[in-house]
Amino acid sequence: MNSALVIDRARLRNAEVRHPILTLLEAGLLAVRPEQAVDRCVQRDGDVLRIVDRGGTLCVERRLASRRGRVFVIGAGKASVRMAAQLEAILGDHLAGGAVVAPREDQSRGQRRLRRIRLLAGDHPLPKGSSVAAGRALLQFAHSLGRNDFVLCCFSGGASSLIAVPVPGLDPDDLQAVGSALLGSGVPVGPMNIVRRHLSAVHGGRLAEALLPASFVTLLLSDVAGDLPEIIASGPTVADPSTYAQALDVVDRYSVRDRLPRSAVRVLEQGVAGIIRETVKPGAPAFRGNPVLLAAGGGDAVSAMIAAARQVGIRPIGLRKPLCGDADTLGERLGRLAPRLAARSRLLLAHGETTVIVRGSGMGGRNQQTAAAAALRLRLLGRGDTCVASFATDGVDGVTPAAGALVDAETAGLTRAGSGALSLEQALVDNNCYQALRASRDLLFTGPTGTNVADLFIAGAIEGG
Repeated sequence: MNSALVIDRARLRNAEVRHPILTLLEAGLLAVRPEQAVDRCVQRDGDVLRIVDRGGTLCVERRLASRRGRVFVIGAGKASVRMAAQLEAILGDHLAGGAVVAPREDQSRGQRRLRRIRLLAGDHPLPKGSSVAAGRALLQFAHSLGRNDFVLCCFSGGASSLIAVPVPGLDPDDLQAVGSALLGSGVPVGPMNIVRRHLSAVHGGRLAEALLPASFVTLLLSDVAGDLPEIIASGPTVADPSTYAQALDVVDRYSVRDRLPRSAVRVLEQGVAGIIRETVKPGAPAFRGNPVLLAAGGGDAVSAMIAAARQVGIRPIGLRKPLCGDADTLGERLGRLAPRLAARSRLLLAHGETTVIVRGSGMGGRNQQTAAAAALRLRLLGRGDTCVASFATDGVDGVTPAAGALVDAETAGLTRAGSGALSLEQALVDNNCYQALRASRDLLFTGPTGTNVADLFIAGAIEGG
């Protein structure tokens, strides 16, 4: 199996026994490296730049030696630095500059990768002052471009928070409060980003509009189920088919109206009434001749895991449809399914993204919550060769240093060992799964990976075959 080690084996219990699972996760992760995703879409032959879709169809061709216009790179997201660095390598001296926005903790490391592109820091998972400054900087840059300029836009997950400019009637604190309410209420990312787009002056195609009259192409690294372009990064340069009415419906459907700032609700209501202009819709001038391309997504990671499993004789069951929904519910389902798969020496491989309703004040993330719920079911049903893994491809699960967890039938008992005496049942209630799974030594650590295609799931036999 051709994969470099990225998961810290020293911090994981029984890492040698669980090595097959770890290598599959690593194979999936390595298949969605931003550099590889960019190379799939951007090709250079001398002074001719070609942009192709995943099927190899030519979308844009541009002669770089022309003196009529300049070439720039802009972007935002957890994978944007490495995407931008690869574009720098492809374009060389033909690149005039640009700017990308990455999480604050990635700034020093990311700066070493970039030479001609300015790196700005934003905040994640909630927008703060630096996110507002970064969003305004991208808008200002976009407004400075001319008709003959060409821009390569690279966006990935995280950009909904990393660039954030409030629409008139809101201030930065309002955006932060909205994000906190939506994240803590278990709202799925698709509906959540409908609300975000309608409260932002940079998302929902509004950055695309600012780029005119320049021409541009958008490269996306998807972290969302279904890979819908308008959901990824809340679509700064993508047409938005949703409406203010739909955004207000999300607020009411998930019962968060009373948790939002009154000013945010007022903006949505004014939008429904037609007082405020809608986001930029399909067919608008900003999207004529300016293609949007999916460079990579979670499905690519699953395909790589399937291929890697077959190479070593593991019998995989690959799910193309993403797994979504409540973390506790999905974890329990995976924990119930894993023993049946293990009995047949099979391994389920999937991607997706869960949600968590925050009720406690503990430390954790959606992948740890999913894994902990699975571990409780494995304690009742699991055999010694049974496991469930839930893994964040960006290397950061929630506000913890872990990327997720790999649990088995022993996990629930081990969390009670030692002086901490943590029960998984209480950890799930308190959203404190990090502390419990740290006690059982089932956490997966990678550090920030530089990519982001949502989460990977594995369930079944540890040996897999």
